[in-house]
Amino acid sequence: MMDIKHFTLRLYVALLSKGKYLSVAGLYLLISVAFTYPLISSLDTGIYGYPGDSTNVIWSIWADTRSLLDGSSWGELIGLPFGFDTTDRIFTPYSYAILAVALLRNEVFAYNLFIFATFPVSALAAYHLALKMTRTPSASFIAGLIYSFGPYHLWTARNHLTFDPQWIPLFLVALLHFEDRPTWRRALLAALLYSLVVMVNPYYGFFAAIATVVVVLCRAAYHRRCGICKPFLTRTRLLCYSMAVTVALFLTTWTYWPVFRTLVLSNPGDGEDHFKTRFDGYVDIAYVTASPQPVQRGSWWPFYGSARPWDYLLPSEDHLVFGSLTREITLRISEIDRGNWVPDKYRYLDLDNWWFWQDTGPGGELFLGYTGILLGGYALHHFWSVRRRESRRSEARFGVLLFALLALVAIWFSMPPWFPIGSLFSKWLPSWADNWIIPSPMWYSFRVLPMFRAGVRFGVLVLLSVSVLAAIGYVQVLKRVSSHKTRLTLTIGVSALVIFEFVSVPPHTQLYPAPNVYYWLASHPRKGTLASYPWNYSADVFYQTIHQMPLAGRTPWLPFGQFEAHLLGNIRDSDTPSKLAAIGVKHVLWHLQNPLVTIPANRSDDQLVVQQPLTGPISGLYLEHTFPTAQVFEVIAEPAELVVLSGPHDAIWISNPDLSWQDQHQTVWIWNPTNETIDVEVDIELKYMPNTETLIATLELTPPPSHIIVDGAYLENPLANLKYGSTTFPSTLDSHADPRLRFATLPILPGETKVQLDWDKDTIHPVEVTDIIVTTASTR
Repeated sequence: MMDIKHFTLRLYVALLSKGKYLSVAGLYLLISVAFTYPLISSLDTGIYGYPGDSTNVIWSIWADTRSLLDGSSWGELIGLPFGFDTTDRIFTPYSYAILAVALLRNEVFAYNLFIFATFPVSALAAYHLALKMTRTPSASFIAGLIYSFGPYHLWTARNHLTFDPQWIPLFLVALLHFEDRPTWRRALLAALLYSLVVMVNPYYGFFAAIATVVVVLCRAAYHRRCGICKPFLTRTRLLCYSMAVTVALFLTTWTYWPVFRTLVLSNPGDGEDHFKTRFDGYVDIAYVTASPQPVQRGSWWPFYGSARPWDYLLPSEDHLVFGSLTREITLRISEIDRGNWVPDKYRYLDLDNWWFWQDTGPGGELFLGYTGILLGGYALHHFWSVRRRESRRSEARFGVLLFALLALVAIWFSMPPWFPIGSLFSKWLPSWADNWIIPSPMWYSFRVLPMFRAGVRFGVLVLLSVSVLAAIGYVQVLKRVSSHKTRLTLTIGVSALVIFEFVSVPPHTQLYPAPNVYYWLASHPRKGTLASYPWNYSADVFYQTIHQMPLAGRTPWLPFGQFEAHLLGNIRDSDTPSKLAAIGVKHVLWHLQNPLVTIPANRSDDQLVVQQPLTGPISGLYLEHTFPTAQVFEVIAEPAELVVLSGPHDAIWISNPDLSWQDQHQTVWIWNPTNETIDVEVDIELKYMPNTETLIATLELTPPPSHIIVDGAYLENPLANLKYGSTTFPSTLDSHADPRLRFATLPILPGETKVQLDWDKDTIHPVEVTDIIVTTASTR
């Protein structure tokens, strides 16, 4: 009988606990619906956030599902005639889960489902982490609110799919569970969850690795402080550490093997270094993808993508009440006369005093909430004041130590690469100290791991730490209240304060129905490639799901795409239509208005206008149809015999797209649309006389295109397997008054040819190039 009573009591307690847990999950779900509304009513037609990275991700989901269904590759959809290289594209189990949902419904629904799920799931993950520290559900509920609905998460959810914050607290729960009692099962669980963090987002894998170091050091210090007789680093613990690291390394390396192979094991050739360093070894241009079409980030980027101390204290600019005040404060800060904040030694970085920049770049909404800060501060105050009276062995005390230290480390990592102490205090320091700086971790980590360029994203660890500290502090507040009713009222009030601090008008972008021009293109099937203006307009990529036409032009944020836009971006140039014809473009979409509008609109109606209509006859183009948002033209020009499609890739800076030599090794890409080898002359016009007269060109195909466009037709390249030898072609200097380097005869094979240009090794200063002119010398 007693066993039955005991079992019944345990079952009742379990059901009661389960009911409370479901209530917590339900509340988080309702708050998620409110924060993202009207997303719940438009999961198939709109998105929570802004067009840009979000719409690019939705398109990539569609392109990947199409590849699974009919074998179409990205190279057949965008970036024609060369396509889009996806050799090193990474697919993880998380990616396949998204694709599975997209196949079951559609790509917009899949994107929205995973974005929306991050809110209640992140809240529950932080809830569990706080519950482990406090054993108090009401305090843990506050932690979940702070972590999931803070501006950092709101901002990343509006722009990115894989910045899901829920995986880091889940990993920390597993890690702390292991540290409580080391076993191989717990170590394996922590390793698997860490691998999941990395698979979803390598950024957060980097953050989780730093958090792991902090946890282990804190646990070791806590172990010693408590005077526990058993050694901390036991044989069992060390074996578990070794197993966990091995499993995590194996799974992450296996997942990202193409990137790992390219960035670590490959030996790039001259002029193609994946980590190009100059000036005291600081990363000048960082290749952050392992693709032959790399993304470049200037050395100024970690300054732009870092946090400032006040970013953690100012409410979101989207806040209903305090948003305008925040905008005014950041503007005032940016206008402060800060003097010589960039030491002379670092002028080349073109930093523009970005220590006071009013926008902290990617993910730049870092407000922690004053409710969380005050509760966390109370936790620190309480445990410091009772440090001599309470037992040293307290999980809450360890939690305060751990998450206070983790918050400080994360803030330190999120700061700009250095503080210019020498130039700032030059009045009180000797002149030889002008270049003194106080470096932060970003100064060193960006040299080794330039792919982690936005230190501002460490804000996710700061927010998590503050949320747990707030929960610990709130427990101490609850201990002063005896009435259950009063505790419930207090919890509701604190929750309301947290929500008020974070609430904002959610931006919503309505994607469908699409503009009529895309449905018209779909209802009038046509052959050939579509080009869009402004060049390679992003809306045409997104709405390719409707018009289904292949698109010309590399993505603008790729270095080749920027130079391509420089050469083909002005359709009014007399030779642009013939160049478009040469790369297979049959139709042009000239946009008049932005088809992707965010609601509430952050621009006036006049600013929604993209460009004015093309009026009057344009040589080589025929107006087919006019819509309120766009004009459709047919390309009737004859293909140009030769088209220069890209320029020196190291010269294409995101901050400086001018043609200027930045290195001794440069590249010009030339497109030969015929099926014969063509001899050409290349003239490189210079702004001023270089300090050397030696320039050597080496020809090679990189890579040999499998298909070429001849008279607008996409054909197999009959010479795809041919390669140039090591022939070099010296240049001649035409005129000292009008400096111009000329290569008399360069044989260009059909398709895309890479011309490698090498300055004399004694060249010191960069040479500014004003123009590159390619003309046909003869046809063989």
